[in-house]
This record gives sequence, structure tokens and C-alpha cells, in this order.
Amino acid sequence: ARPNPGYGGFGYCIEDDLGVEIKYGVGFPANPEDFHCTSNEAEYLGLIAGLKAAYRECGIRRLQVCGDSELVIRQMTGEYAVH
Repeated sequence: ARPNPGYGGFGYCIEDDLGVEIKYGVGFPANPEDFHCTSNEAEYLGLIAGLKAAYRECGIRRLQVCGDSELVIRQMTGEYAVH
């Protein structure tokens, strides 16, 4: 989101074991009139959209998640508490 909070969007990329892209997607927050969100919200939206696409559209049942948001990744791994 720029500025934070501000206008934002998200994206994800699903790759196979060799690093070949098999699916990607982009999107915006639920409110299409202003696309307003925080950076953390955008990161989570991308994670959730990617997980849904991997499961529903690609039939993937097990995957490794990579990301550039320290907060999101550490919350996923349990290193940071989620309240």
C-alpha cells in the first residue's frame, strides 16, 4: 500500500518444484471504490488468494510459502503471536 495505509493491491505466484510458474494472480482489497488497505492487509490478501488458488485451481495439497513480509511469514510459522 502506498502510502501506508493507502492504495494497495496484492499478487501471488505459484511455482512447481523446478521453479516454473504454473499459476499467478493479482487483485485488490474488497472495496473496489478506493482500494484502501494497509501493507499488512495486502500481504495477507495475497497469501490467502495464493493458498486458495493452489488448493482449488491447481489441486495442490502441500506447498512451501515464501514471502517478503517478515510479519506475515513469522506469524505463519508461529514465531510471532497472532492476537
